[in-house]
Amino acid sequence: FTPDSDLAEGRHEFTVSAVDASGNEGPQLSGTDDAGWSFTLDTTAPGADAFETGSITLNDDVKPLTGPIADGGTTDDTQPTYAGKITSDGLAGGIDHVNIYDGSTLLGSTTVDQITGAWSFTPEMALASGNHTLTVSAVDAAGNEGPKVSGTDDDGWDFNLLTSAPAQPSIESVIDDRTQGDEVDTGTLQKGQATNDATLTLNGSAAEGMIVKIWATDSDGNRVQVGEGTADENGRWSITTDELGADGRYSLSATAVNASGISSAETGVFPVVLDTVAPDAAIAVLNDDQGDIQDPVVAGGVTDDRSPTLSGTGEAGATVSVYLDGDSTSAGSVVVNSDGSWILALPALEDGAHSYQTKVTDTAGNETRSEAVNFTVDSSSVAITIDQANDNVGSITDAVLNGGLTDDSTPELQGTTIAGASVTVKDVDGKVLGTAIADANGLWKYQLDRVTDGEHSWTAEVINHAGNTAQAGITLTVDTTAPAAPTIITMTDDVGTLQDIITSPGKVTDDPAPTFAGTAETGSTVTIYDGDTVLGSVTADKDGNWSYTPTTNLVDGEHHITATSTDEAGNDSAHSPVWDFTLDTVTSAPVITTNTTEEISGTAEPGATVTITDPSDGSETSVTADENGNWSIQPNPLETGDSSASVVATDQAGNSNSTMVDGPADTTPPDNKTSGIVAGSITLTDDREPVTGLITDGSATNDTRPTYSGQATADIDHVNIYDGGTL
Repeated sequence: FTPDSDLAEGRHEFTVSAVDASGNEGPQLSGTDDAGWSFTLDTTAPGADAFETGSITLNDDVKPLTGPIADGGTTDDTQPTYAGKITSDGLAGGIDHVNIYDGSTLLGSTTVDQITGAWSFTPEMALASGNHTLTVSAVDAAGNEGPKVSGTDDDGWDFNLLTSAPAQPSIESVIDDRTQGDEVDTGTLQKGQATNDATLTLNGSAAEGMIVKIWATDSDGNRVQVGEGTADENGRWSITTDELGADGRYSLSATAVNASGISSAETGVFPVVLDTVAPDAAIAVLNDDQGDIQDPVVAGGVTDDRSPTLSGTGEAGATVSVYLDGDSTSAGSVVVNSDGSWILALPALEDGAHSYQTKVTDTAGNETRSEAVNFTVDSSSVAITIDQANDNVGSITDAVLNGGLTDDSTPELQGTTIAGASVTVKDVDGKVLGTAIADANGLWKYQLDRVTDGEHSWTAEVINHAGNTAQAGITLTVDTTAPAAPTIITMTDDVGTLQDIITSPGKVTDDPAPTFAGTAETGSTVTIYDGDTVLGSVTADKDGNWSYTPTTNLVDGEHHITATSTDEAGNDSAHSPVWDFTLDTVTSAPVITTNTTEEISGTAEPGATVTITDPSDGSETSVTADENGNWSIQPNPLETGDSSASVVATDQAGNSNSTMVDGPADTTPPDNKTSGIVAGSITLTDDREPVTGLITDGSATNDTRPTYSGQATADIDHVNIYDGGTL
């Protein structure tokens, strides 16, 4: 029995009685354990107002960033919690659970607390990366489902799910822009260089919009964030750090963080030494080594030495500069020896009052000046000086002062004396080498014959008309031997996924500014070349070690690095053996050309490793592309039905690129046994009067549109119907 008209909403109670042919009606039965089959008819769905206003929330509880997810926001939580409350009227109306949807897909249901009205839903399965739109609907006990709401100002709670780490940023330069004292000591730092700038500026690159964080690790291993900035639309960033802290060694590094708070791998470190303490003032003594009286010249004293020397002590490795007579330009400078001693010859001085002042500058650029010291030069009466030796050989040609070094084996002596006087030049044994006549200004010059390498001393003597004799001396060290060619021992790659100290040439790297290191003559200037182009120069330390990192990124391609040494005398070495390498900072994504169950194959950069990750179990299968870039894996590790499998190509430099691919297509047709039409399920039905029902095979029908139906197995998408051979 089916009622002819719709029942009214509300409570109903059905019973049934039997009536015989005579009209006798028996007792009513319900078919239940009581007197009636009771039910309540409810066809009214809950309304959108069943949810408390403002109660719906979406929360991320996966670190590093947790808390509410804004509509249109980004999260790394693959199972965010969607929650809210049903009003008291909604509870009274019978709402007992809610349905949660992602777009049009039902994610699941959750019960409503019948006391508080609260509900909360967390997906059982992780959501896929990408865009999602959540809505919720209220469902009463009768199964009536209300409209979908989101809890936002629009139709859905939209968010983007990001779960992968961003690419590693790069530090391209570290800039010191602080000057302490008179001399400008700013510029681009080398790795390991000392600086007095506690707020360094770092420049580099990262993906557009990435938040770049700068980290500083001190010598005790304490690591703190010291700066933060955002990469612009060109992927460039520039960040000035906070104060690094106490003086000492710091290792600077950087990470990139995406909108979900996921951090990249950390870059290689850029070590610096922070030194903000000015050195102690240099201790200086003015030395008179001319004439009959040769003693240190006290402050305010008098000397007949027009080319005195200054010597003293200071901080080892610091530079002592000397300023004469209040001049702002240094008259000369010298590096303090490892034992703290230093000596500097002053240029020739005129008779009269003079002063000298020292300034010591440490390797970080901190400066300290001493008080000015006054003295007087009086070379009247008979006097002669050897002011300098003139060096006109090699890459360094200049005046060589007393105690200096030269690569000119035939230097020219030069000095002053009485105008028109005859100057006699002698060697260290007193042998007369020759004479020179002073010009009208008292200037004299004498060209020496060739001498051997080593230390040599000469004297110049003049006798005036009164018979008074004056002498002056000079000592030089002649060095005409070129230093040995430097060596390039290592190339350090601290960029990308493959970082290493490379100990032989001919390799491939993705570091556009690798660090080259080697050995050379102690104290020599090492010049680094790429082919014929000079990249820069550094000084070999006391142990003969040197290290250089290009301040501008090199371009992709082959590079040919050599180095030369120039010693203090100006002798140039030959070029070191060539260190060849190839810079490769990019690789192409792999291309899939065949994707069957028997084989998956394609192309990639020759020599690249191609890795396929099975999305079902995370297993990896790898192969190397041949010299033509072709690769093949047999059989295909992916199965029919797999989707979004990752195929990654990683070249020999460590660069990687990827593409996504689904599993192979299903090419096996249904056999109507294990797959296809279920046996015995097919019927042909006539529903046109006067004769309706099943149409037997071979019979007749008046139904111009009979119904052909049956059952297929679950893997079948649709069926095709044919009449004869016509579809």
